[in-house]
Amino acid sequence: MPKIIFTSRFIRGGAHGGSLIRYMATRDGVALPSIINGNRPATQNQQRLIAEVLRTAPDTAELFEHEDYLRAPTVENASAFITTAFEQRPELWDGVRNYVEYIARRPGAERSSLSGHGLWNDSSEPLVLAHAVDAVANHRGNLWTHVVSLRREDAERTGYTSAEMWRQLVMEKLPTVAAAMHIPMEHLRWYAAFHDKDSNPHIHLLVYSADPSRGFLSESGIEQMRAAFAQGIYHEEFMHIYQRKDVARSQLNRFADGRLKALTDALGGDDRELARMLLRLGTELKKSRGRKQYGYLRPALKAQVDAIVRRLAAEPHIDEMYRHWCELNADIKRIYTGRVDAPPPLEHEPTFKTIKNKVVRQALAMVAQGPEAPEAALAGMPLPGVLALLRHLAGMLEQDYTRQRQRYEQAVDRKLMSRIRRKKEDLGLKLE
Repeated sequence: MPKIIFTSRFIRGGAHGGSLIRYMATRDGVALPSIINGNRPATQNQQRLIAEVLRTAPDTAELFEHEDYLRAPTVENASAFITTAFEQRPELWDGVRNYVEYIARRPGAERSSLSGHGLWNDSSEPLVLAHAVDAVANHRGNLWTHVVSLRREDAERTGYTSAEMWRQLVMEKLPTVAAAMHIPMEHLRWYAAFHDKDSNPHIHLLVYSADPSRGFLSESGIEQMRAAFAQGIYHEEFMHIYQRKDVARSQLNRFADGRLKALTDALGGDDRELARMLLRLGTELKKSRGRKQYGYLRPALKAQVDAIVRRLAAEPHIDEMYRHWCELNADIKRIYTGRVDAPPPLEHEPTFKTIKNKVVRQALAMVAQGPEAPEAALAGMPLPGVLALLRHLAGMLEQDYTRQRQRYEQAVDRKLMSRIRRKKEDLGLKLE
C-alpha cells in the first residue's frame, strides 16, 4: 500500500467551483485546534446543505449514510452523508453553491480565529471567504481539485497534523504543481484546507490558472505531484532509504563496472534463426514503400521487428542485463509509489525503442550485400549483423543503467549533504 494517497479530479469553472471552495473551507474535519465532538447534533449549516442535496438529488436518500443520519442526526453522520453524496453524484457540484462554504466552516476544520474558516493560500493575510468564493465561482476556465491524504499514524509520526505544516509543504511544492499542470507560476491560483479526519488527515487543494486558456494535467503530471508531496512528507524516511541504498552501492558498482562489460564481451553472434528472421525482414522491407523506420512500417512489418527484438532479449547475457536494469528501475520507483508494475518485455520498454530502428537498418544491410539468395549465404558463415545488434543492445542497456545509477547516487549525495548542512545549522557550525 502506498504511504500517500494523491487523487485529482477536473471540474468546470463557474458556480460549482464557488461551492467547492465553501465546502473546502467549512466541512467537518477542517482542522480545528480542538475537534468538536462528532456525536453532537448536526449543525444548521449541515442541515441546510443536506436539505439542498436531497432536493437536487432525491435518490441520495437511499444511501446507507442517509439512513444513519436519520437514525442519529449527528455531526459525524451528517458529514458522512454529505461527503458520500458529493463523491457519488458529481452533478451536485453544479447545483449546490454553498458546498465550498461548508468545507471552510464545517466543524473539525482548523479555522483561523480571525477569519472563522479553514481556507488558506499563500497570502499572509486572513482570507475573506466570500471573496474566494466569488473568485472561483466567476472563473470561466478549468478547475482542478487534488486531495492529499495520509494514514492517521503517518500524519502523527511526520507532524502533518496542522494546517500550518501542510501550508508550508504546499508552498514548497508550488513550482512542481505549476510545472505538472502546465500553468506559469505567475498565473497559478490556489486555495487549500486541511481536514483533520480521524482515519485519514488530508488536504483539499483547488488549483486553476488566472489565464483560462492555460492549464493541462496528464497522468504523468499527477504522478509528478504525488512523488513531490511524498518526498516532502516522508523526507526522513527517504533519507533512511537512501542510506540503506548506499550500503548496496558497492554491489551496484561491481555489477556496472565489471559484470556489464563481461556480459558484452561474452556475446556471440551465432544465432542462425535470428539471422534468417533479419533476412526475411530485409527482403520484405525492400519491397515495401515509404520510410524505412519502425514508426512508419505496416503492422505486419512492425510485428516482425518486435519478434526480432524479443529474440535478441532471449540471449542469456542480454536477459541478465535487462533484469538488472529492471531491478534498479523498480527500486527507484518504490521510493515514490507503493505499487510497481511488473516490467514489460524488452520489445515493449520505451527506453530501448531505438533498437527497433537499428534492427530495420541491419536487416536492410544484410539483404544489400549481394544478389545471391540470402538463405544460402548463411551456411558456414559468421553472422556479424547479429553480433552487431546484440552489442548495440548491450551498449544501450549498459549506458542507461549507468545513467540511472548516477542519478540515484547524485540524489543520495544531495540528500546526505542536505542533512549534514541542516545538522551544522542546528549546531551553529560554520557552513563550508
